[in-house]
Amino acid sequence: MSLVQLVASFRKITDFYRDRSYVPYSGREGASVVLLADGQYVPGVRIENASFSLTMSSVQNALTTAAMIPSSVIVAIYSDQEIDNAEADYIGRFPGMNLKRFSPELFSNAEPSRLPDPKKVCNPTSHLPPTLLPDSGIALARDASHDAVVHESDFPVGCLLQSDSNVGIPGVNIEHPDWSRILCAERNAIGTAITFGAGDIKNVYISAPKDPDASPCGACRQVLVELAQRATVWMDRGKNSAMGEPCDQLLPYYFSGHTIQKPNPLPKR
Repeated sequence: MSLVQLVASFRKITDFYRDRSYVPYSGREGASVVLLADGQYVPGVRIENASFSLTMSSVQNALTTAAMIPSSVIVAIYSDQEIDNAEADYIGRFPGMNLKRFSPELFSNAEPSRLPDPKKVCNPTSHLPPTLLPDSGIALARDASHDAVVHESDFPVGCLLQSDSNVGIPGVNIEHPDWSRILCAERNAIGTAITFGAGDIKNVYISAPKDPDASPCGACRQVLVELAQRATVWMDRGKNSAMGEPCDQLLPYYFSGHTIQKPNPLPKR
């Protein structure tokens, strides 16, 4: 496959996912796609936050979703916009990768002619029983934590979101040498949920197996209260039953961002 053919294939994928972006503050949609060695691909979209520094780029979203999939080997990443220096640095130092730039939008570990054709989406979501009990949800989050990438802290965290339609969306913390670009399990799961159109979230299950008293950090609370406000957050308490709290009670007086949203967001295609 030539570079032109490969980019054309990637553009079809990003065109499909782009309008799932959550961009109420800028209106600037964006999508990226990660190609795996087996020909499967993982998409990601831009997700903004009222606290602007917590915004997740489409590149970060796609990479962190791909990194939590067991045995995944990343061979290329494409963005529907030119990858700037900051994103290039993020890709260049991402754990376990050695990609070089082949075009303004494409990084790869090989010549395009040697890459597999992106032929099937790798969807990490699953169907959950409607009667899922909190402790069962916590057990699934605990299992997910085994796939965390935690070279910096050695502190794995797993998350499972449950949508209104009982779709399960996993997330784990994905660490990076640049600590400002580390993504927590809850935010990883939220990024995956929005990209795959999972719908409204009704339960958030979180497990930090090394700390039975752990709860979401402030950054995750801000993201959850904006994007999963009606959810109940269930926290692993080790040998004790899971502890649940309404999401909006975890961050009283949170910043909603209503006054800074664009009055006329860009129309959906």
